[in-house]
Amino acid sequence: MPVFSLVCLAFCLSTSARGLNSKIIGIYLPIWLFVAVGYEHSIANMFTVQMGMVLGANLSIGNYILNVLIPVTLGNILVGGTFVGFIY
Repeated sequence: MPVFSLVCLAFCLSTSARGLNSKIIGIYLPIWLFVAVGYEHSIANMFTVQMGMVLGANLSIGNYILNVLIPVTLGNILVGGTFVGFIY
């Protein structure tokens, strides 16, 4: 759930910024923070989990959907709806 807050923050900062440099910094800093901390995000995981499966990780598609994709997607919906809803 914290990662989607950072993604929403990046969106809000980029849309409220006036210049191109401000937009880039507004997007870069929150996204850099979520990558540096190691949070999971459903879109980011779609590459890393499947690459791990190709390289031989002990993970099935059903396990990925049940334990990663569903909880992360529900967290994205909950936090995104709450965070963005309060701003607008």
